[in-house]
Amino acid sequence: MKNIGFTGLTGMLGHNFYDFYVENRLYEQYRLICLTRKSNQNYETGKKNIFDKFMIESRQIDYNDKDSIYESIKDIDILIHAAGCKLGNSYDEFKIGNFDTTKNLIETIIEKEIPLQRFIFISSQSALGPANSIDNFLDEDAEGKPVTSYGKTKKAAEDFIKGLDVPYYIIRLPSLFGKYDKDALIVFRLASKGILLKAGWGTFIISYLLAFDAAYLLDLVIKKSYDDNIKGRTLNLCYDDPIDSVSFMKLIQSEGNIKKKNIILSIPKLLLVVITSINTFISKLKKDKNIISVEKVNEFLNNFWLMSNKKTKIFLNIDKIERRSSFKDILDWYKLMHLL
Repeated sequence: MKNIGFTGLTGMLGHNFYDFYVENRLYEQYRLICLTRKSNQNYETGKKNIFDKFMIESRQIDYNDKDSIYESIKDIDILIHAAGCKLGNSYDEFKIGNFDTTKNLIETIIEKEIPLQRFIFISSQSALGPANSIDNFLDEDAEGKPVTSYGKTKKAAEDFIKGLDVPYYIIRLPSLFGKYDKDALIVFRLASKGILLKAGWGTFIISYLLAFDAAYLLDLVIKKSYDDNIKGRTLNLCYDDPIDSVSFMKLIQSEGNIKKKNIILSIPKLLLVVITSINTFISKLKKDKNIISVEKVNEFLNNFWLMSNKKTKIFLNIDKIERRSSFKDILDWYKLMHLL
């Protein structure tokens, strides 16, 4: 039975993957091992017990100590590196979380000659950057032109991985929505109240994916890796069809059986820039991190976040990538957590 190491298992993607792993009895097929930072508060405040219930081995890892890294991953067959920094107030914060940790992992694998079968790096559409038109879907081989520190550090990690002799997959995820995540809570709250957001500077359209479906696709990737002799691949995991912001919020309402008289709220560009600039300034003073930041607005001000998954579907031997899970599950989780 193969050992699958997973950094970031306590995050949204990781926890949804864990749910998928348990629900589909994947523990009969491979062993999942949680690799978590010693300072991870999610792990320390309860998720450890959830993982232990289904006999998920948990190991603590210090990304600044290569001996610690080695002890944590020396018997791992496939390493999924999903840990990283999504929120920050400086480029250096993103660099430490997204590039430096990846670099230390890869260097340890090479220096210690760990016989890893595959290094799976969870990257982001942000490493690609936005498309320049509604008809321009960026494919797996497109040159990345990121517009944020998050995207730039993810791209730097991608480039570093590609330059070394390690068997790898780079998985780019689009906007991801799911249980165990509060970043998108405001969108679900507004949809629940009948307030639909629209960009005042034009149609905002995105490729997207629900986290539980991402878990399903990640399981396919793991199994395809067993017999793959190609050294490296870049995969774009997203649904075939993108969606605009208003249609997205209407889907939330439809699947959540939310019946409201809707108001479409068009957000002026200047107002968004001013609000986020103030919010970012306050966050820096408090040394806090917030999704509503100047960095994030740099993404919002670009209208087309579109990825093509054609080459990925060929590799996975599937015809379509469509939604299998529901927004209702996400809404139910928010309600369970008393957030809605």
